[in-house]
Amino acid sequence: MFFEDVIEYFRSFQGESPYVGLSSIFIRFRACNLMKVCYFCDTIEKMKSDVQMVVPFKVVCNDIDKYNIQSLTFTGGEPTLPKYRKQIISFFNFLEKRYLKALKFLVETNGFGMIKLINELPDFIRKEEILCIVWSPKFFNERMLEDNIQKYKQLIETNYSNFIIKPVVTEENAERVSCFIHALEDHDKGRVYIMPEGITHEALSKNSRFATRFAMDHKVNVTPRMHLSYNLP
Repeated sequence: MFFEDVIEYFRSFQGESPYVGLSSIFIRFRACNLMKVCYFCDTIEKMKSDVQMVVPFKVVCNDIDKYNIQSLTFTGGEPTLPKYRKQIISFFNFLEKRYLKALKFLVETNGFGMIKLINELPDFIRKEEILCIVWSPKFFNERMLEDNIQKYKQLIETNYSNFIIKPVVTEENAERVSCFIHALEDHDKGRVYIMPEGITHEALSKNSRFATRFAMDHKVNVTPRMHLSYNLP
């Protein structure tokens, strides 16, 4: 059994969210439903490349053991597209209960299929909430704002609580992100980690102060983007 349509498989450190600094294996899938509109994506060129690979599940398990990995991150692209959801669920069934208490499992998503992914998870994964949904909603227009508010309500209805919300904030979308935060339940605002825009170290440095002020004003958290700051793979 294996992951396919993978454009990157590598070992590094988690660069964002509350899990910053954890040693991690990343499995990056190719396709994304927002490729044509997400202008601040830092992996768009990789997704457009012709490179693709197949990664056997056994290779992933061997590397977890070999390198004492602390987290496994499914990213993209958009890992909640149907063909990738199937692979992630197959991998959890392959693992059974191996690593489930020792590893942090993360899926980095724009929210496209996260509700379906949660509902399709094997019972032992969903019950223990072993997979963390790292949701980075996009706010390019008012419709996306409304869609994300509705998606948040659907997320709450799943009763799955292992999630964080990680929006990229820019001067252009700040008002919409603010409206989204105000729509959250008070107890969920602590799950919000504001990210500065930046696909280069220079852009990240420029925008970090704005993101930090925004997070302070809204009484939420902020996350660095360590992979850009440190030029990590």
